Amino acid sequence: MVDDIDRNPNVALAFMGAKHLLGKPGMDIHVEGSGKVVRERPPYTEGVFHPDRRVLPGGAMTIALWCLFIAGLLPYVPALLAKVGARDFDNEAPRAWLAKQTGYRARANAAQQNSFEAFALFAVAVLVAHVTRGAIAQVDTLAMVFIAARVLYLFLYLRGWGTARSLVWGVGMVVSVWIFLTPVLSG
Repeated sequence: MVDDIDRNPNVALAFMGAKHLLGKPGMDIHVEGSGKVVRERPPYTEGVFHPDRRVLPGGAMTIALWCLFIAGLLPYVPALLAKVGARDFDNEAPRAWLAKQTGYRARANAAQQNSFEAFALFAVAVLVAHVTRGAIAQVDTLAMVFIAARVLYLFLYLRGWGTARSLVWGVGMVVSVWIFLTPVLSG
């Protein structure tokens, strides 16, 4: 395969497309005007983010990807709050038990369900921004805003403050859409 790449620019271009999707982070492969394939590692310090790369050297995760992990765990916080301390909790039929709850336990269950719903758009947005090479610093900042909004949302939902909760929900949705559009908006 390497010999074919060196001899045939068309194979090289096809390989570059595959490398773009599946290649190692931090490795540049391009075809010079003569048709010769050049493989080189860009100059940057190991462990320091390079602005032209969407992946940190060494395979480290971006802040936005860590926020994605945190957002995936957030729905379990209200789920635990709905169930912990309940003397009559039925682990054989937890959904039926939750459906009969009122007050903060019912709100915690609803917050859990909404957290799973919000996670889907946020996850897609973060992954699209990374794959399409969106402005990672902006995506990282927006992802942190999303996590802060979702934590505040859970607090407001559990307290029963509907209007404030809805406003914060809106912030989270706008941030998710903004992250998704970051590759387009950042040029």
